[in-house]
Amino acid sequence: MEAYRRSKLALIAHTFDLADELADSGVTANCLHPASLMPTAMVRESRYGTIDSEALLSARHSP
Repeated sequence: MEAYRRSKLALIAHTFDLADELADSGVTANCLHPASLMPTAMVRESRYGTIDSEALLSARHSP
């Protein structure tokens, strides 16, 4: 479990770094934790729940 948490944190850190590198290009970098969409036992037992995938898809945009 610790390795999983660290890998997700590394992904978030990479996204922040990528956003900094692309700041002047007009490109945005986004990160979505995959557990937000997976109703697994691990997610159900955590204090975080899943998100509504329809709401997520309606929030996406493309310039």
